[in-house]
Amino acid sequence: MRARIEVRPATAEDISAIVANIREADRRECLAQTMLPPADALAATMNSALRAWVGLVDGVPACLFGVSRSSTLTPEWGRPWLVGTPLLERHERAFLRRNKAYISEFISIAPKLENWVDMRNEKAVRWLAWLGFKIHDAEPHGPLGRLFHRFTMGV
Repeated sequence: MRARIEVRPATAEDISAIVANIREADRRECLAQTMLPPADALAATMNSALRAWVGLVDGVPACLFGVSRSSTLTPEWGRPWLVGTPLLERHERAFLRRNKAYISEFISIAPKLENWVDMRNEKAVRWLAWLGFKIHDAEPHGPLGRLFHRFTMGV
């Protein structure tokens, strides 16, 4: 039987389901960028989100994703983000097929997109390139100075 994949608007309650089973790469990235536990980092991200969705597999949250405003001074800039669980990876093809439509949604909200991805998260770097983001050379980023790639679109 094929899994039922759904995407719906995210709620604050979805955070605990994702954090309880967060992918190791996402946990490391949250800590390296913010030095906050993933639950706190994700709550702050959701609070700043202009739009956020949860991806579900048979009703179980597999990922949270959305776009946040980079700054109130630059309303044309958005910050796309995604945090997932191993369930996302088990059904990645089904989610990949849906991703490009959400990039169009992000661009309708903020025509210039940018964020940072931990260079150790090679799967995420490949996924972002496949979506059409420009991947910049890795450089120190965040309070720990870990190497991250800036990724952009519409710039």
